[in-house]
Amino acid sequence: MKINIKDKLRKIFFKTIIIPFIIFSLFLATIFILLRNYMFTKVKSFEIEKTEKILNIVIDNEKNIIDYKFANIELLAKLLQKEHEKIFKDRYISDKNVSFKTADNGVFYKTTQKGSSLYYSASTKISKHEKSKALFTENMDTLFKALVDNNKLITSVYFNSYDNMNRIYPFINKIYKQYGPTLKMQNYNFYYLADQKHNPQKKPVWTEAYLDPAGRGWMISCIVPIYNKNFLEGVTGIDITIEEIIENLLNKKLPFDSKLILISKNGTITAMPKEIEQLTNIQELTTYNYTEIIKNTIKKPKIFNIYKSRNRLFQDISEMIKKKNKIKEVYINNKSYILILDKIKTTNSYLLLITKKSKLLETINTIQNNSKIIIFILISISLFLFFIIYKLATKRFSKLSNEITEPIIYLSNISSNFDQNKDNLSYMETGISEIDTLNQNFINMIKEIKIKNDKLKGFNMELSEKIKSATNELIEKNLKLSEAIENFQNILDMTIEMIVFTKDGKIVDVNKSGVKMVGYSKKSEVIGRDLSDFIPQEELPKIIKAFKSEITPPYETTLINKDGKYLYVLASGKYISLNGQKIRMSTAIDLTEVKRKDELLFQQSKQAQMGEMVKMIAHHWRQPLNAISAASIELTIKKELGELKDDEFIQVNEFIQQQCQEMSKTINTFIQFSQSKSEIKKFNILDVINHVIAIVEIEFKNFNIEIIIENKNIVLLTGYSDMFEQVILNILINARDAYNDNKSAKDKKIYISIDNNQTVSIKDYAGGIKSENIDKLFTPYFTTKEQGKGIGLGLYISRRIMREQFNGDLLYRKIKNGSMFILKFNK
Repeated sequence: MKINIKDKLRKIFFKTIIIPFIIFSLFLATIFILLRNYMFTKVKSFEIEKTEKILNIVIDNEKNIIDYKFANIELLAKLLQKEHEKIFKDRYISDKNVSFKTADNGVFYKTTQKGSSLYYSASTKISKHEKSKALFTENMDTLFKALVDNNKLITSVYFNSYDNMNRIYPFINKIYKQYGPTLKMQNYNFYYLADQKHNPQKKPVWTEAYLDPAGRGWMISCIVPIYNKNFLEGVTGIDITIEEIIENLLNKKLPFDSKLILISKNGTITAMPKEIEQLTNIQELTTYNYTEIIKNTIKKPKIFNIYKSRNRLFQDISEMIKKKNKIKEVYINNKSYILILDKIKTTNSYLLLITKKSKLLETINTIQNNSKIIIFILISISLFLFFIIYKLATKRFSKLSNEITEPIIYLSNISSNFDQNKDNLSYMETGISEIDTLNQNFINMIKEIKIKNDKLKGFNMELSEKIKSATNELIEKNLKLSEAIENFQNILDMTIEMIVFTKDGKIVDVNKSGVKMVGYSKKSEVIGRDLSDFIPQEELPKIIKAFKSEITPPYETTLINKDGKYLYVLASGKYISLNGQKIRMSTAIDLTEVKRKDELLFQQSKQAQMGEMVKMIAHHWRQPLNAISAASIELTIKKELGELKDDEFIQVNEFIQQQCQEMSKTINTFIQFSQSKSEIKKFNILDVINHVIAIVEIEFKNFNIEIIIENKNIVLLTGYSDMFEQVILNILINARDAYNDNKSAKDKKIYISIDNNQTVSIKDYAGGIKSENIDKLFTPYFTTKEQGKGIGLGLYISRRIMREQFNGDLLYRKIKNGSMFILKFNK
């Protein structure tokens, strides 16, 4: 955009004076801000180090307090252990004025509402022994009451016996309803963790957090075993509710609003305050709405276990414990927290201190924010002063620019009136030699422009004609392009194969053959749908793999049409660029009819082989049948002559049975061949060849044909073993027929060689195949045998099996006086 000379001078003034001044000011401000930020970064680093030391002192102090209180609980538990073992040893009844009663549900319980309550499960038969135990264990109440009343942390104290008696303080009214009719102590962790198996040292044991059957919610217990002459009478325990742990041990006002979490040695969150609940979105378990009787130990869900939970904070704590890290910085909800971990020796549990990092830097951040305000005020004052200086300088420069630009403005006005006064131009004397010269030159230039302007008009008319001609040519080419696109679309629709274009798995275009192939009549019914709608689930991995390649060579797969019918297709594809987008073009040729005809060819080949099988069965059975017939005639003659002895009858009968078994083995071998299960497996080629030889051996011997295996290498092949048998059998039958047709052949031998280089060769010396027939050897329905002796499918099917099933080939090589077939395969 053009500007006048005044604006140009003003712009020069701004660039040469104002902008350098602004840049220099900004440079100074930037240096100041960078120095300030560097100083605050160093101060923050120092402050964090200092506060982390303070937090280490805090968690060490809190750990010692909790450790002391838990150690005190253990001492009280040992005191109870010693006292209760003495009670069981003495069995002294100090107070007989205690009444008991059997409830309707069979529970024997204490009705005197003083001291502790007593419960005896209905599953325990109450005799004098049990009643005596109920009375002398009343001596436990004094210490029970002293512990609960004088220690805020202790919720209740109890004794559970091996025969399902429970004595607990404070007293529970209607205890028979709270526990229900039966209670098996061995089912609860607050009993079995103290037994001989779990606690052979007989020391105090701390439980994981569990749901109290006595109705006091979630808690932990310190338990000790009570032995009487090496017999476990029961377990005494001290209960501490999770609520009491939070209230008395964790809910403390700590520096920097830090919070404590208590974690068991097995990784379960024992207790955490409300603030941590909000941080983890997990509500702590304290109270519980008892709707049913607690029959077994109920522990906290796995969401509370740091080793099993998916909670991000718990996973960080787990990593700290595993790597034995004492301190770690973590991010929760985009906020930084400092975690400090320590271990409580008494319970082998962990105490975690969690502090929001922003709290550590609260003072520094306040100073930093105040400094920002001061910087803002200074910048505002600087901008105000700069504005005043700018106004004064602009006013002075404007006066100077007017003195320079007025003559030039006059010249500009002359040029503006060029069209009206081009033939009557004059210039103003300015007294400035440079400008007067400029005026004279300018007038001369205008005259020259007038001449050139006339020439330009003629050129414009010529150019306009050329543009019009080019436009018409372009329109004609567009019409031809549209016609070519339409012809291309018609070609796509005329092809018999399916052509489909997809973008990100969705069909964007498809030809008519493709629409018809999937069972629809309109393109609109197919376009916009996912390509996977027409692909069976089991074929999806193959298609996805193909789509990862830029160009996919032809491969066989299956599609599903509208009616759910499977279509066997030969597919290929590649990525092309269309309208600036990467599009997948895929083609598919329907092979369903071809597959059906292939199956028919395989069936015809199989039926021809089964005919050969029947002949072989006849050869196998001829000798046993003759032997059975001769033996039967011998028995009949001796019977009529009265010369048949019992031992001779038994001997001949056994011989007949033996021949029948041989015939049964023969028929089983042929049934096995004809009913082979088609499943892919790894098999030994030598085993397959031996199996085929066993089938044909007797018949071949009748024709004086011997089969010799030259190399018996062990080669394993993966595929359908019955199909490999079919190939071997086809080649052997062809060799047999060649020997039978060649009457001059004397040494009738077939040589089989198994090579380690993934080939099997089969040779015969029956004269070989005529040269003119070699090229037609593997074509369907071609045979050199007499009419009625072959259908010409054996070698065609055999080559297809080797190529399609074993990724190999079947080749023919003419040798001297014979033929050699080579089976190639990939292991």
